[in-house]
Amino acid sequence: MRWQRAGGQGPFMPAGHPLADLDRQDLAKYPFPDLGSAARVAGLREHAERLHGETPYALVADGLWSFLVGAYNLRGMAQFYMDMASDEAMALTLLDRFAEAYLPAVAALLGEIGPYVEVVVSQQPLRSG
Repeated sequence: MRWQRAGGQGPFMPAGHPLADLDRQDLAKYPFPDLGSAARVAGLREHAERLHGETPYALVADGLWSFLVGAYNLRGMAQFYMDMASDEAMALTLLDRFAEAYLPAVAALLGEIGPYVEVVVSQQPLRSG
């Protein structure tokens, strides 16, 4: 997924939605990247350990998307909301596929930096019961 800044300033935003035009069958076969790959977190443990040991600051793990944010970034917000309203199976397929790719990334990240992080920021809606 490509990201860009509007006018070269401000926050990075998606520069397109790679899954916008896929149907359910194509989405089911779409080759998501291996987000849980050890190469994606290489060196983070040492960096976090150094910061934890040498600075007075609490370490915060941030940038963990919610499933909804991930889904509408990949599909486009309007298209994803249309899917939720008119093609529930498509919306659920996308959420399932995103979770399958995303959860190993979270596990890999926290497996490396977990012992050194005091706060994990999550955009996931959390509830009990």
